[in-house]
Amino acid sequence: MKKAIKIALPILFTVFFLYIAVSKISWTDFWSSIQQTSWTVVLLASVLAVLSVVIRAWRWQILLNPIKKLPYSSVVNFAMIGFMTNNILPAHAGDLVRGILLAKSHKVSAVSALATILVARLFDGLALLTILAALITMIPLPTELQVAGLTASILFISLIGFVLSLAYFAGLRKWLQDWLVRLPERFRHKAIEKYEAFLLGLESLKDWRNLIPIYAISLLVWMEMGLTVYVVMKGFPLGIISETQIALGALTVTVFLAFAVALPSTPGYVGVTQAMFVLTLGLFGISEVNALSASVLFNLTQYIPVTLFGFLALVKEGFGFRELFVQQDAADSDPAILPDKTA
Repeated sequence: MKKAIKIALPILFTVFFLYIAVSKISWTDFWSSIQQTSWTVVLLASVLAVLSVVIRAWRWQILLNPIKKLPYSSVVNFAMIGFMTNNILPAHAGDLVRGILLAKSHKVSAVSALATILVARLFDGLALLTILAALITMIPLPTELQVAGLTASILFISLIGFVLSLAYFAGLRKWLQDWLVRLPERFRHKAIEKYEAFLLGLESLKDWRNLIPIYAISLLVWMEMGLTVYVVMKGFPLGIISETQIALGALTVTVFLAFAVALPSTPGYVGVTQAMFVLTLGLFGISEVNALSASVLFNLTQYIPVTLFGFLALVKEGFGFRELFVQQDAADSDPAILPDKTA
């Protein structure tokens, strides 16, 4: 039953979002719009998609350094494997798979590696909220979007505050460990081991000199993603909209798409991408047809190059496709199996 829900829910969300995106579309106009795309735009957007993963790997290496200093090329490979996995498996499996495979390959704690990925995601949220705050001062966003942004702000700031407190304050760490000591004996040892491994994944946050580069790289990640959306949008006739409006539209799509893909989705985020492009770009007077065309091109240029480079990285690191499914199935059936040390 649980597995059926995990399969059905992403499909339902995808169908729902696709309906929102295409219900009013003229397919003749859509085909005419998509044919106007130049190969220059496709190539540039594809390069930017790969560059985005390379930048993320730079941040991940900083977070991993206290656990083990790893070659940057290998960190890039595992980051690419993770994003490839998101393109072929549902439920955002890529973060889980890349953390476990990196741990397996480099003989570190999988829990610690996954903790660094959690930290990266929290800083992603903080960077996106920074961009959203700037956008609110420049464009009149609907009240619904402002409320959604405020809700997300409260959530992410609270989570980041908790994680930073856990990294900095020994008293809080000890209080949580004392609570774990009270668990039944059959759970206690394993829970404490995983808790200590998780804390190791937060070690980079103890040095305040790491916080600025982590945050700065997170901002760079999402500004670069905004640039990708901008390049894709420029591939279509947008009428008399100014360059400033196109740039603001690209950043607005980036922010709300980043939050929307947190919802259950099929591999590659098909559906939710189309809905966010159509709904968000409509605020800037861009037609639904051109917004949908841009979303399709964005999906393809994110999917094909990253999946191809991810496959090459998987082979280079000595794994096969079967390993992706094995790790996902194992963790889904019992998350407690995550190893503290991967031999």
